[in-house]
Amino acid sequence: YECSRKGRDTGPTRTAEHCLNLGLLTAGISSIYNKIFSSDIISTFTLKLPALFTDVITAIIIYLLVTKTTNKKAGLISGSLYLLNPGILYESAVWGKWDSLYIPFVILSIYSLTKNKPNHSLIFITMGLLTKLQAIIFVPLILFLIYKKFNIKRLLSGIVYSLATFILCSLPFIISGKLAVVFDKVWS
Repeated sequence: YECSRKGRDTGPTRTAEHCLNLGLLTAGISSIYNKIFSSDIISTFTLKLPALFTDVITAIIIYLLVTKTTNKKAGLISGSLYLLNPGILYESAVWGKWDSLYIPFVILSIYSLTKNKPNHSLIFITMGLLTKLQAIIFVPLILFLIYKKFNIKRLLSGIVYSLATFILCSLPFIISGKLAVVFDKVWS
């Protein structure tokens, strides 16, 4: 918006008083926002929030999976043991590392294998890999279990689903021509 139209008749005109009020309001909101969100406590908390949220989601997944196979009490104990594990708490809440972001995908991948769904398993492990490359440690195990439990045809089918998942998730980078940049950042 312009504060004065400089002699033009089109559109609404802005008086100097209106511009001053708008400027003061904007400056006031900006000042309040900066005071709230530039504090070390809030910025530190917001940086740790995704990892903490992922830990809660992982505990819920563990609870649901254990409840399906045993009972609610065992599910609650299992989910709580994960969530209250000192290593998990330190990693996410104190240290603020995002290493837990891929864990729900790994758990869902292994769970999919127990439900005889190798394609889903490879889709989940691919999503874990795309989230954090550390999930690569589970890939040989998943591939071996699929090969052992099913046949080579199911393994190859799952790999096709995995590649499709990778392409679909990478589509924005492929379209923009930035996929090579992403690979350079990841692998260097």
